[in-house]
Amino acid sequence: MKDATAQRKNRALLDRLPLCAVSVFCDEIDWMSNQDLKERVRAFWQANPCGVKFADAAPGTRRFYELVEAHRYTKEWHIPIAADFRSTRGLKVLEIGCGLGTDGAQFAEAGADYTGVDLTEAAVELARRRFELFSLPGKFQTADAENLAFADDSFDLVYSHGVLHHTPETEKAIKEIHRVLRPGGRAVVMLYHRGSYNYRINIFLLRRAGAQLLKIEPGTEVTLKTYFLNKRWLPVIGSILPRSLESRLAARWGWHLWIYATK
Repeated sequence: MKDATAQRKNRALLDRLPLCAVSVFCDEIDWMSNQDLKERVRAFWQANPCGVKFADAAPGTRRFYELVEAHRYTKEWHIPIAADFRSTRGLKVLEIGCGLGTDGAQFAEAGADYTGVDLTEAAVELARRRFELFSLPGKFQTADAENLAFADDSFDLVYSHGVLHHTPETEKAIKEIHRVLRPGGRAVVMLYHRGSYNYRINIFLLRRAGAQLLKIEPGTEVTLKTYFLNKRWLPVIGSILPRSLESRLAARWGWHLWIYATK
């Protein structure tokens, strides 16, 4: 029974990976343990740091980071609003899945005491380089979201964008977030939204249905909001939608489910 449950959870994890990664893992997923799968996920993102493909400049250069940031906040213009970077001055912020350091840089520029962690050394090295080039203060380390190396009650804010659905035991990662948050601290987490237009067209029809993405810790106050209408799945009209209409549609069918939780 335990093995069958692990297999179902690992199959569900495939639904959240890029299709190129799914093709790598599909034939072996039935016998993989959570640790085996996590190592495969780590290897994939180590070789393919998220976001690198959006810049036609050499990774690690100033131009590279400028292009990545421009692409991110043009395509996903809602992020600065949803994350509310400007409100974090003086707060101790932990980002789980720092990637290239794009969002982390916004926290640092706003005056947060920023720490970024990622499962891969490739991401941590690129994020650290970003901060060095732009003279931003911040701390980085490789880390597993399911086993964070921080003391209880360490942070005022834990932020994670599009990351926790990629780890085999999302529930453990949520418990770790709850543990390292101080009482009254906030978690801001984005997960893929199963009620979205993108899920129904891209995931449900083209891949297998996913499992439950998040279990909330008892006693936590939670608010949910949805953003980001993936217009790639709205041919013809997607490119001409005014932002006001896009926002209203995204509130119901958005691909990004933002969770705001207070400990």
